[in-house]
Amino acid sequence: MKCLHCGKEIKDNGLSYCDDCFLELEKHGMFKRESNKFCKICGRKLTDGDNIKRELCNKHLNEYREFGICISNNQHDSNEPNEIIKHEDYAEIVLYDDLTTEETGETILIDIEDIDLVKDKIWKRCGKYIVGQDEHYTYDLPNLLTNSDNKIEYLNGNILDNRKENLNIIEKKKFKHHFANNKKFKNKIIITSVGGSTEDVTGSCIAVEYPLDNGNRNLILLESGGIQTNNMVEDYNSNKKMIDNIPFNLASHIFIAHCHADHIANIPAGISRGFQGDIITTYENSEIIKPMLLDSAFIHQRNVMSMNNKGKKYELLYNESDTYKTIDRIRVVERNKTHKIDSNLSVQFIDNNHCCGSTSIILYIKKPSGRVVKLLYSSDLGSSNNQLSKPYSFNRKQVSKCNIAILESTYGDRSDGFTKKEHKQEIFNLLAKIREVVYNGNRVLIPCFSYDRSQSIMDLLYHIFKDEREFKNVKVIVDSRLTNEINKVYENILEGDLLERWKRVLSWENFIFVDNYKKTQVLAKQKEPCVIISSSGMFCGGHSLEYLKEIAGKSKDCIIFVGYSSPATLAGKIQQGAKSVTIENKRVNIRCKTIICKTFSGHIQQDELINYMKGLNCQKILIHHGSEDAKEQLKFKAEEEFLFSDMSKKVTIINKKNNVFVI
Repeated sequence: MKCLHCGKEIKDNGLSYCDDCFLELEKHGMFKRESNKFCKICGRKLTDGDNIKRELCNKHLNEYREFGICISNNQHDSNEPNEIIKHEDYAEIVLYDDLTTEETGETILIDIEDIDLVKDKIWKRCGKYIVGQDEHYTYDLPNLLTNSDNKIEYLNGNILDNRKENLNIIEKKKFKHHFANNKKFKNKIIITSVGGSTEDVTGSCIAVEYPLDNGNRNLILLESGGIQTNNMVEDYNSNKKMIDNIPFNLASHIFIAHCHADHIANIPAGISRGFQGDIITTYENSEIIKPMLLDSAFIHQRNVMSMNNKGKKYELLYNESDTYKTIDRIRVVERNKTHKIDSNLSVQFIDNNHCCGSTSIILYIKKPSGRVVKLLYSSDLGSSNNQLSKPYSFNRKQVSKCNIAILESTYGDRSDGFTKKEHKQEIFNLLAKIREVVYNGNRVLIPCFSYDRSQSIMDLLYHIFKDEREFKNVKVIVDSRLTNEINKVYENILEGDLLERWKRVLSWENFIFVDNYKKTQVLAKQKEPCVIISSSGMFCGGHSLEYLKEIAGKSKDCIIFVGYSSPATLAGKIQQGAKSVTIENKRVNIRCKTIICKTFSGHIQQDELINYMKGLNCQKILIHHGSEDAKEQLKFKAEEEFLFSDMSKKVTIINKKNNVFVI
């Protein structure tokens, strides 16, 4: 096989790149050398910023992501059905390329009687899949032909041969908590925590199984996030184990509350494991999820290549095609309104103030008896005490009544929460420190999460400094490819006054937007006063590392932390007072000033969580998405409060041993 970037012959070791190209990708997040490949649409030689793997220049990649095809230089009408060549007992479908919509020269074989099933759809080759589209849906060819949502294997190994004699249906794996055949549970609703949030704060995924009026049962998933630690191998193994335990092939729908990676990153892996249903979310989330998933896919592939480069053998948990199929499966519903999913299930997405577009999910499940069970899934809840720094998050709506609630507990152990007054004071102190540093001719680095936190800090700096004469010539560098993509998404999803506000922020002449590593290297070495907003927020990779290398040893420069940092990360070690850290195998002394802000959190604090629980007319509350200590402390505090106010409320911890609940 050949390296995807330079075209050099390499051994088939599970990697997509040669050693030299991979090292560049791992170190810089992009390639510094020219590719030997050309855009398959316009023929231009591919360079930095282009998608080497899909063989598209940046222009045509953006067209493909926005419209599903490349419009310019396109010679085929994408609405024209494929040519079908009939033979005596079989037929051939002439395939189109999924990017160019031009004929590939490949044909797929089907039985002659299946022509009516396929003739009105547009069939394309997409990696290892044959997919078809009409104006309403995307179809997987073998599943359509067999009328099955099970995994299909090709007996002769040829994915182009889709005659039924070559298709073998693989039985669905049994979900260990699937009680459909148990008469005792026939009319019960079963909630099972199948994700990493059972044990910690990442990998959220809840399975909800419920009865239907016709005697059958259905299963849905609430989110499917990735487990995030600070160890590549541990991440991979933990995610693989979790994915293998999630009943994707049994699920009819996946519901997404918001688009942080720990809530969505494993949905493409579900596609690869047989999920055939729709992904339901709001319009705001449907736009944000696209760059977030593509970024997660890039990081996943980079990590797998890095591990394999060290002599290991790891397979991708999902590929790029699965990611695009995920995006294609998304179905949009309106926020704060109830939507019917099937005869027994309705859903409502309500604002919860965690980040821009974030929601909680309410399920209305009608049992065969006619009783409606109301289930609240909070996802991540945002604090109301720091709304001043979150102008693009929608105020949290309090749910007054439900039958059962599943709540997060990220900061369930933080009894020293902050007030609105304390948040306002911390903003004042942060801005004062920025003034002190930059007006004395030095630099401020703010490592930030690309989604929501970066946009909030940009908004804050604009509104405070836009009219200060001394700040007029101070550059504010926004350096992150993903951040800049999310910036564009905000222009699509915001409306009215918020949209006008965001446009004013983006137009501020002090901003310098960067997504090119070469430019990062140049800017990092400049000594003039500036403020830098860059990811990753925990210094786990990305362009922020390049600035850290230059700023860490300068006593007059400053790093300001505005988000959570795991203790094992570089950011965590610096916050704990480390005198030196290792960056790219080099020891770097920490002499710069450091400021740790504690009130910018996107998560609700313990006292607010207790008040949220007290506002619920609900007898059963399940808590997850937190460390064991956080869950234990939150439970203790809640029960202490309810002892005097409402002893009927029962708080239960979801953990590894206690993760199945029957209603």
